[in-house]
Amino acid sequence: MKQKQSVTSLLACLPLWLVSQAGHAVEVPIDGPGKLEIGGAIRTKYQYQDFAQTDKSKLEFADSKLVINYRSPTWLAYADYRCYRTEELCDLSMLVDAWVGYQLDPQQQLSIGMMPVPFGPGQYWGSTYYEGTAYNLGLEDTHNPGIKYQYKTPNNELSLGFYPQDGGNYIGQSNDASRFSANLAQANDLANGTNIEEKNMLIGRVSHQFKQNAQLNYTVGASYWHSTLENQQNGQSGDRNAWNVFSSSNWKQWNTTLVAGQHRLDNQDMKLPNISTFGAFDYSYNLANDYDFYSAELSYSFAKPYGKFSNIKPYLNYSVMDKQAKGFATSQRLISGIGFNYGPMGIFAEYMIGKNDAMVGGNANSYAQGSADADWKKLLYISIGYYF
Repeated sequence: MKQKQSVTSLLACLPLWLVSQAGHAVEVPIDGPGKLEIGGAIRTKYQYQDFAQTDKSKLEFADSKLVINYRSPTWLAYADYRCYRTEELCDLSMLVDAWVGYQLDPQQQLSIGMMPVPFGPGQYWGSTYYEGTAYNLGLEDTHNPGIKYQYKTPNNELSLGFYPQDGGNYIGQSNDASRFSANLAQANDLANGTNIEEKNMLIGRVSHQFKQNAQLNYTVGASYWHSTLENQQNGQSGDRNAWNVFSSSNWKQWNTTLVAGQHRLDNQDMKLPNISTFGAFDYSYNLANDYDFYSAELSYSFAKPYGKFSNIKPYLNYSVMDKQAKGFATSQRLISGIGFNYGPMGIFAEYMIGKNDAMVGGNANSYAQGSADADWKKLLYISIGYYF
């Protein structure tokens, strides 16, 4: 149970709109036209879990991060390393990003290294800190090593990436789930699971922005994911295919994001043909192989700061995993929250309810057959971080 409580409190990533505004990275003097910055964050968390048998209320250190960012007219580089606490300081640490890019011309860029994959409307599908169920399904905020080509104009964008392997297993307490991204993993930490390895991922995204005027614009797009799977228990090969369509709009200070898609996975496992084991943040869990997924968010960006409070953004985010196997219960998560800065501090406060949700009061099979107790579970999560 300790492991489950740890992952519930850890599964969180920072939306780019907050990182770019909070604190001040240190600029390192270098020769040439480039700019090198070193920044990071130290974050703490408070959570109240109504579903917990003990320790319902907790306030503790969450994580620290170190970010190195280099930009020049031709070359780009970015690295992000995280240190988390589950039971002891930095007993879980991992590389999130480490890539180098070359600007071929003003519209084209080539990148190589560990980076976010181009699936869905962006790296993040919303404004939430905890993120929706798509993260736990390994579709949102997924980082893998590979090479990516990007073509971008003011209204159009095309991204195409090839990733020979997943993001990898790092320093932690689990056998194969010490990962930042939710990847297929060995089921050593589960009594009943699979051992599937994902390779040769081909992932692409295309989008077009319709800009009506200074106050209204919207974007539509689609993305596709195909990969090869190797069943490490019997040597058979399968595949993973997923696609989605998405739209995002901005009208004055109002913002919406909508995503709908389909996921199909053939794991070539005769014993468990309908589920596969994934892992992230030292926690292994089973997912249904075939499902449709949906995500929707409505948010409001305050135009002006209020004293030292800036980048104020309340939001409502809803995500669904509609499983196709007979008898598998639908997983849902609803998050209402707000994010803002207070000087160099970045703060998120989120209240979420989840049903058949492994990360909100569920168990390792909540994203597969479903939870034995399929009631709605409640979680209050507050992140307070100092960004530099």
